[in-house]
Amino acid sequence: MPDTTFKRSPADDPARLEQMKELLSRYPDIDDSEKDEIVHYLKKGPPLDAALLSTLERIKPQLARFREEHRRHFALGAKEYALVAVFVVALVALLALLWDAGLK
Repeated sequence: MPDTTFKRSPADDPARLEQMKELLSRYPDIDDSEKDEIVHYLKKGPPLDAALLSTLERIKPQLARFREEHRRHFALGAKEYALVAVFVVALVALLALLWDAGLK
């Protein structure tokens, strides 16, 4: 009976994940375009892949250093804070309306 087990990596794009592992293993000895690639991948890439990278012992120190040295790229910006503020205000307004209507 043939083996029909699905053996694909849990990564969204295994080749791209391998490329990021290779870049991070060389960090900080990478050029600016490679740094930009890592930043883009960690911010916009599949969250599962970023989580997988953080579990790999051989690149854990480089990834931690990279995140520390480039933390401004991963911080929330004014747009994100404004979005959270709008959400909180809308939620408070909705709760106030429900409270006023007698729905507790």
